[in-house]
Amino acid sequence: MAAITNVNNPVTSTSGQTKSAAEQADALANVNFDMFLNLMVTQLQNQDPLNPADGTQFTEQLATFSQLEQQVASNKHLEKLANAQSLTSQSLAVNMIGKEVMAQGQQVKLVGGKGEFQYKLEKDAATGTLEVFNGTGQVVKTFELNTKKGLHKVEWDGKDDDNKLLANGEYKVVLNAFDADGKRVTTNTYVYSTVKGVESEGVDKTYLMMKDGKKVLFEDVFSVRDAV
Repeated sequence: MAAITNVNNPVTSTSGQTKSAAEQADALANVNFDMFLNLMVTQLQNQDPLNPADGTQFTEQLATFSQLEQQVASNKHLEKLANAQSLTSQSLAVNMIGKEVMAQGQQVKLVGGKGEFQYKLEKDAATGTLEVFNGTGQVVKTFELNTKKGLHKVEWDGKDDDNKLLANGEYKVVLNAFDADGKRVTTNTYVYSTVKGVESEGVDKTYLMMKDGKKVLFEDVFSVRDAV
């Protein structure tokens, strides 16, 4: 009698080698419901009348294939949703070209005596330093560190520790924090950078390409403003 292969059984190639689970899934996904019914009818027509197939087995096969067909359909719908979401992210990202976005980084831009950045502590710190370095690696400004857990905003007036106004340009922000046991606290600094382009990888990753060479995930941006 012609047997209908159960989806739980391994699929064997003409070379006798067992296919992988992924290959089995691909093969089964290409079998439509009408083909399955034709195979089942053929099995019924060719079964041994003295040893008929168990009806329960047919029911199980039918239920299993129905579940597979529903899963394949669901995967296709999810893929369409992912593609739609990716297109939405890309459209929003393109609108950011030429604007400044705040994302993780250390290079703060000082323009006309104004510089802005943020920093985040993953937990409360006991001690720490928040320093700004110029292009030659010298500390030009030291800020009092807010040691509380969370995100903190810093609005810099562009003056150094001697209260002198610094020249426009980019400065590096360095944050170090430690807990009561002297262990380093996880920190991040966030600065504004200008977006010059957009790049996508697959359907789930959209990147903003910055003028300073950085590459930032679209979902990692939490603030946007007109370029200064």
